[in-house]
Amino acid sequence: MRSPDVVGVYTQMYFMSDHLPIEQQVDEWFEYLRERSVEFEKPPTLNEKYNIYHCFLRDPSGYLIEIQRFETKHKKKT
Repeated sequence: MRSPDVVGVYTQMYFMSDHLPIEQQVDEWFEYLRERSVEFEKPPTLNEKYNIYHCFLRDPSGYLIEIQRFETKHKKKT
């Protein structure tokens, strides 16, 4: 786990799970946390305006946390 990057009141943390950044696993984290009784402000949803798939929850101190994945229209060729 990396230390948080703080810009104003915005904190961004990076976690790695199975070699994928947390933002690549929005649904998996939603289910994992929901099974542990974490309440969500908004379930995973696609924001078509910004092309982001995301969900929102609050930490115990009330700070809003967003787990997100930027969608791409074209897959990278490997």
